[in-house]
Amino acid sequence: MHVCVLHLLGCRRLALGSPVGCVTATWENTYEYGVTIQTWGATPPCKSPPSCENKDGSAACCTADCQVLGAGSPIWSLIDPANPSTGGVRARYLGVIASDSNPFWCTFNPATGAQYRRLVDFLFMCDPAVDGAVPFYAKQNASIGCHYEVAFKTSQACARDERGSLVARARAWVAGLFA
Repeated sequence: MHVCVLHLLGCRRLALGSPVGCVTATWENTYEYGVTIQTWGATPPCKSPPSCENKDGSAACCTADCQVLGAGSPIWSLIDPANPSTGGVRARYLGVIASDSNPFWCTFNPATGAQYRRLVDFLFMCDPAVDGAVPFYAKQNASIGCHYEVAFKTSQACARDERGSLVARARAWVAGLFA
């Protein structure tokens, strides 16, 4: 599957902080909204009345096939703990294991026999020359297909002579991106 950042890298396959829900016609997703939604295929025409339902039971137009890759609060960490000044900050959002009705399962973990969870890592890489955030890349993990990385360059992920930890400052700054 092709993955890129909505409106940032020029295509509409991975939506960040999207207000668009994930409401498919053929199976029920565990989540309807999240920080990242991956879509593929065509969006079916909306019927009157709409033929899909939101999680609250209200009628909704169906979306293209989609998955919520990450939801909830992130798990924060340094990308390179040995290099906290310029190594950058990771915000990891966990998704869920595909439901039984979902035809797009994740790879199975050979150690546990269970599917891997969907997850997306937002990597904020230190670049002192970047004011704001500039998309760097978005990719799907080659061996665990339900794991994704979306990377940005930003000066906000560089250490400074200010009080407060780099992770705490980055957390506050990133929260503003999704507000």
